[in-house]
Amino acid sequence: MLGGKCGHCEGCPLAKRCPIQRDPMLCQLRINGMDLRLAHRRAHEKIDAFRNTYRIRSGIEATNSLLKRVTGLGRLRVRGRPAMFMSIQLKVAGWHILRAASVRTLLEKLTKHGHPAQFGKLSHTFETVKYAPRRAHRPLQLVT
Repeated sequence: MLGGKCGHCEGCPLAKRCPIQRDPMLCQLRINGMDLRLAHRRAHEKIDAFRNTYRIRSGIEATNSLLKRVTGLGRLRVRGRPAMFMSIQLKVAGWHILRAASVRTLLEKLTKHGHPAQFGKLSHTFETVKYAPRRAHRPLQLVT
């Protein structure tokens, strides 16, 4: 019923949040383009294919967030493309050093508490990895 007195809305706990506009003769629901696009997007996010492709991105978002918070990657204090890329590379290199130090600390704690058998291979790998000096634009390579 399109009239304002349909009886279905009385006693509804969500009446204050209801988007339907009521007047004595008519109940209206107006949808703008933004609301429609948002509804389509949320429906698309519930599809398994979307979740499988988004899973990869969601795995890296925590790292991106920590990079911004810990190293200040969200605000670069340089101008120009070469300086910007160098700043990003140095911040990411510092991040890798911090992560390597935390892995080493974890391994030392585990060894101290008697768990070397489970993490022995990782510890051995960590001890024997050395980085070869390279120019900044080339990726680092492992040297054993």
